[in-house]
Amino acid sequence: MPFVYHCRLRFADTDASGRIHNAAIFRYFEAAEVEFLRAAGIPYSYIDTLGIRYPRVRVEADFLGALVDDDLMAITVTLDHLGTRAFTLGFLVEVDGTPRARGKIVICCMDPLTERSCPIPPDLVKILQTHA
Repeated sequence: MPFVYHCRLRFADTDASGRIHNAAIFRYFEAAEVEFLRAAGIPYSYIDTLGIRYPRVRVEADFLGALVDDDLMAITVTLDHLGTRAFTLGFLVEVDGTPRARGKIVICCMDPLTERSCPIPPDLVKILQTHA
């Protein structure tokens, strides 16, 4: 069953057109990501204990319709790809069942000492595999 995060679009995240500011969508994706991982049993407080960092190496968003102040968004999060050193989360934003935006975030595992990519920790792989 896919994970769905519900939240309202805040006025502060809109632009002069009255729609969501193009960069603001990534804050909502990140909030959905955090709750997806928490629901999977791996809150960031646990991930931080693994001694690895998780930079975003690619982010993308497509806007399919208007997102305006106070819209109740249902953001579905999926694990689109699980590699050995990175994983990709997909996002679909709907309002009243109508798609309004979609996007992806590629998250890489990085050794903080070398600042190079490293394998995803086995515990994290195991939990992510159950949510693929």
